[in-house]
Amino acid sequence: MYRIGGENVDELPLAIPDEVPPRADFDAEPRTGNIPLTVQFRDKSLGKIDSWQWDFGDKTTSTDRHPVHVYQNTGSYNVRLVVAGQKGSDTKEKLSYITVTGTGNRYLLTLMPGWNFFTPPKSLSQGSDTAAIFASVQTDGHSLFEFSNQSSGWRRVSRDSVLLPITGYWIYSRKQEEIILWLDPVSGGKKTVEPGWNAIGSPGTGPVRAKDAMKSLEDKWTYLVGYDKGLQRYEEVIIRKGTGAHSDERLLKSGQGYWLYATGTGDIYAS
Repeated sequence: MYRIGGENVDELPLAIPDEVPPRADFDAEPRTGNIPLTVQFRDKSLGKIDSWQWDFGDKTTSTDRHPVHVYQNTGSYNVRLVVAGQKGSDTKEKLSYITVTGTGNRYLLTLMPGWNFFTPPKSLSQGSDTAAIFASVQTDGHSLFEFSNQSSGWRRVSRDSVLLPITGYWIYSRKQEEIILWLDPVSGGKKTVEPGWNAIGSPGTGPVRAKDAMKSLEDKWTYLVGYDKGLQRYEEVIIRKGTGAHSDERLLKSGQGYWLYATGTGDIYAS
């Protein structure tokens, strides 16, 4: 209450900003750009605040009020800020707030509902080469799997694992997704195969005849089996020097994984 003069009394509501409960808010600049992307975050919260807890969406955090963060991988990131003070705490989360794009040649990989047997057709650009590029895919709890060859067997692929070129991977998707891969403009890459079954991929960004894709293996391969992600079933086997439906004149599809049976060790090169 504020008193003016002798008997006249005026009651004025006095709002003291520091005494209101914390209300979290923030902004950032820039919000889009190529890797590595340096972003300045600014706290715009209201109330008396004693602590700030930032989550940048890429497994890194900060307790600074106005942090600067560098994003090293491509993707779309949710950002969350939790503020706290004597009057309580509050949380603000902004979905897909930061978008980081890659460098190199852009390649679009389409995932279909169900299991997808895919490959990076060439080496991926640094910073865009880990399984984190699939973070937005709704996998319904399924892991990303790799089967390089019979000696190494099956392996679960972690978010930070580098995806290798011309290597077959399995991923489950609840719905159709378009994933952008950023291909290294210089290094094509290669895949070493061993005797027995190997999970490989079609080399290159366009269709290629099976016998041409396997040319570097000479006679050290026997079978190729692709997986139709649309129909969710295996395709007819391709046989070296085969004919008809099994002909090695058949085209391998770019971005698709294949089971290869090799009779010796050799390298497959991206085209």
